[in-house]
Amino acid sequence: MLTGLYNRRYAMTHLCHQFQRATQGQAALALFVPDLDFFKRVNDTYGHAAGDQVLRRVAKLLQHVTRASDMVARIGGEEFLVVLPDASAEIAGNIAERVCTMIRRLKIVPNLIEITASIDVSLRYNAAQTHVHLTAQELLKQAERALYRAKVMGRDRVSYFAEQAA
Repeated sequence: MLTGLYNRRYAMTHLCHQFQRATQGQAALALFVPDLDFFKRVNDTYGHAAGDQVLRRVAKLLQHVTRASDMVARIGGEEFLVVLPDASAEIAGNIAERVCTMIRRLKIVPNLIEITASIDVSLRYNAAQTHVHLTAQELLKQAERALYRAKVMGRDRVSYFAEQAA
Protein backbone atom coordinates (compact mmCIF):
# COMPACT_ATOMS: atom_id res chain seq x y z
CA MET A 1 0.00 0.00 0.00
CA LEU A 2 1.69 3.16 -1.24
CA THR A 3 0.20 5.84 1.01
CA GLY A 4 -1.35 3.93 3.90
CA LEU A 5 -4.62 5.80 3.28
CA TYR A 6 -8.08 4.41 2.69
CA ASN A 7 -9.03 3.63 -0.92
CA ARG A 8 -11.90 5.07 -2.97
CA ARG A 9 -14.30 2.22 -2.19
CA TYR A 10 -13.91 2.61 1.58
CA ALA A 11 -14.03 6.40 1.27
CA MET A 12 -17.35 6.32 -0.59
CA THR A 13 -18.89 3.97 1.99
CA HIS A 14 -17.70 6.25 4.79
CA LEU A 15 -18.90 9.37 2.97
CA CYS A 16 -22.35 7.85 2.43
CA HIS A 17 -22.61 6.99 6.14
CA GLN A 18 -21.58 10.49 7.24
CA PHE A 19 -23.85 12.02 4.62
CA GLN A 20 -26.79 10.03 5.96
CA ARG A 21 -26.05 11.34 9.48
CA ALA A 22 -26.03 14.91 8.17
CA THR A 23 -29.21 14.38 6.16
CA GLN A 24 -31.03 13.05 9.22
CA GLY A 25 -30.19 16.27 11.02
CA GLN A 26 -27.71 14.74 13.42
CA ALA A 27 -24.62 16.57 12.22
CA ALA A 28 -23.06 18.89 9.70
CA LEU A 29 -20.67 17.51 7.11
CA ALA A 30 -17.84 18.97 5.09
CA LEU A 31 -15.47 17.38 2.67
CA PHE A 32 -12.58 18.56 0.61
CA VAL A 33 -10.79 17.16 -2.38
CA PRO A 34 -7.08 18.02 -2.60
CA ASP A 35 -5.71 17.39 -6.08
CA LEU A 36 -1.99 17.82 -6.75
CA ASP A 37 -1.34 20.32 -9.52
CA PHE A 38 0.68 19.14 -12.53
CA PHE A 39 1.48 15.80 -10.88
CA LYS A 40 2.04 14.10 -14.22
CA ARG A 41 4.91 16.52 -14.74
CA VAL A 42 6.56 15.24 -11.54
CA ASN A 43 6.42 11.64 -12.78
CA ASP A 44 7.60 12.61 -16.26
CA THR A 45 10.47 14.82 -15.04
CA TYR A 46 11.72 13.00 -11.94
CA GLY A 47 10.38 9.47 -12.36
CA HIS A 48 7.71 7.40 -10.67
CA ALA A 49 9.81 6.83 -7.54
CA ALA A 50 9.82 10.59 -6.94
CA GLY A 51 6.08 10.72 -7.67
CA ASP A 52 5.50 7.96 -5.13
CA GLN A 53 7.54 9.90 -2.57
CA VAL A 54 5.38 12.97 -3.19
CA LEU A 55 2.19 10.92 -2.68
CA ARG A 56 3.52 9.44 0.58
CA ARG A 57 4.54 12.87 1.91
CA VAL A 58 1.19 14.43 1.03
CA ALA A 59 -0.64 11.49 2.65
CA LYS A 60 1.31 11.97 5.89
CA LEU A 61 0.68 15.70 5.78
CA LEU A 62 -3.07 15.17 5.37
CA GLN A 63 -3.14 12.75 8.29
CA HIS A 64 -1.17 15.19 10.42
CA VAL A 65 -3.27 18.28 9.65
CA THR A 66 -6.74 16.73 9.90
CA ARG A 67 -8.63 15.93 13.09
CA ALA A 68 -8.81 12.43 14.58
CA SER A 69 -12.49 12.20 13.56
CA ASP A 70 -11.75 13.02 9.92
CA MET A 71 -11.27 10.38 7.24
CA VAL A 72 -8.49 10.74 4.66
CA ALA A 73 -8.39 8.64 1.48
CA ARG A 74 -6.60 8.56 -1.84
CA ILE A 75 -9.37 8.32 -4.43
CA GLY A 76 -7.37 8.67 -7.63
CA GLY A 77 -3.84 9.02 -8.93
CA GLU A 78 -3.11 12.40 -7.34
CA GLU A 79 -6.55 13.06 -5.87
CA PHE A 80 -7.43 12.72 -2.21
CA LEU A 81 -10.66 13.00 -0.23
CA VAL A 82 -11.00 14.32 3.30
CA VAL A 83 -14.38 13.82 5.02
CA LEU A 84 -14.93 16.08 8.03
CA PRO A 85 -17.94 15.06 10.14
CA ASP A 86 -19.38 17.71 12.45
CA ALA A 87 -17.26 20.41 10.81
CA SER A 88 -18.43 23.96 10.30
CA ALA A 89 -17.56 25.88 7.16
CA GLU A 90 -14.94 27.76 9.16
CA ILE A 91 -13.25 24.61 10.48
CA ALA A 92 -13.25 22.93 7.07
CA GLY A 93 -11.96 26.06 5.36
CA ASN A 94 -9.19 26.55 7.91
CA ILE A 95 -8.02 22.95 7.55
CA ALA A 96 -8.14 23.12 3.75
CA GLU A 97 -6.20 26.40 3.66
CA ARG A 98 -3.62 24.93 6.02
CA VAL A 99 -3.28 21.83 3.81
CA CYS A 100 -2.84 23.99 0.70
CA THR A 101 -0.15 26.10 2.41
CA MET A 102 1.69 23.09 3.82
CA ILE A 103 1.68 21.24 0.49
CA ARG A 104 3.14 24.35 -1.13
CA ARG A 105 5.94 24.31 1.46
CA LEU A 106 6.81 20.65 0.90
CA LYS A 107 10.24 20.19 -0.63
CA ILE A 108 10.91 16.70 -1.88
CA VAL A 109 14.59 15.80 -1.91
CA PRO A 110 16.81 15.21 -3.85
CA ASN A 111 15.56 17.60 -6.51
CA LEU A 112 13.56 19.93 -4.29
CA ILE A 113 10.43 19.16 -6.25
CA GLU A 114 7.85 21.87 -5.68
CA ILE A 115 4.24 20.76 -5.27
CA THR A 116 1.00 22.73 -5.11
CA ALA A 117 -2.59 21.60 -4.74
CA SER A 118 -6.01 22.81 -5.73
CA ILE A 119 -8.64 22.04 -3.09
CA ASP A 120 -12.40 22.30 -3.11
CA VAL A 121 -14.26 22.47 0.18
CA SER A 122 -17.86 21.20 -0.05
CA LEU A 123 -20.34 21.60 2.75
CA ARG A 124 -23.51 19.69 3.60
CA TYR A 125 -25.49 21.17 6.44
CA ASN A 126 -27.89 19.15 8.48
CA ALA A 127 -31.49 18.77 7.36
CA ALA A 128 -32.70 21.50 9.70
CA GLN A 129 -30.53 24.01 7.82
CA THR A 130 -31.31 23.15 4.19
CA HIS A 131 -34.11 21.99 1.94
CA VAL A 132 -31.93 20.99 -1.01
CA HIS A 133 -31.27 17.28 -1.22
CA LEU A 134 -28.13 15.96 -2.85
CA THR A 135 -26.77 12.46 -2.53
CA ALA A 136 -23.26 11.83 -1.22
CA GLN A 137 -22.12 11.02 -4.76
CA GLU A 138 -23.65 14.26 -6.07
CA LEU A 139 -21.91 16.26 -3.33
CA LEU A 140 -18.59 14.68 -4.34
CA LYS A 141 -19.32 15.44 -8.02
CA GLN A 142 -20.04 19.07 -7.09
CA ALA A 143 -16.73 19.15 -5.24
CA GLU A 144 -14.92 17.78 -8.26
CA ARG A 145 -16.59 20.35 -10.56
CA ALA A 146 -15.57 23.17 -8.24
CA LEU A 147 -12.07 21.68 -8.09
CA TYR A 148 -11.90 21.85 -11.88
CA ARG A 149 -12.98 25.52 -11.71
CA ALA A 150 -10.21 26.19 -9.17
CA LYS A 151 -7.69 24.67 -11.55
CA VAL A 152 -8.99 26.78 -14.45
CA MET A 153 -8.72 29.89 -12.26
CA GLY A 154 -5.02 29.33 -11.64
CA ARG A 155 -4.52 26.33 -9.35
CA ASP A 156 -2.80 26.38 -5.94
CA ARG A 157 -5.97 27.59 -4.27
CA VAL A 158 -8.94 26.59 -2.14
CA SER A 159 -12.43 27.06 -3.57
CA TYR A 160 -15.81 26.45 -1.96
CA PHE A 161 -19.10 24.80 -2.84
CA ALA A 162 -21.92 24.97 -0.30
CA GLU A 163 -25.25 23.25 -0.72
CA GLN A 164 -27.69 26.15 -0.79
CA ALA A 165 -31.04 26.23 0.93
CA ALA A 166 -34.05 26.42 -1.40
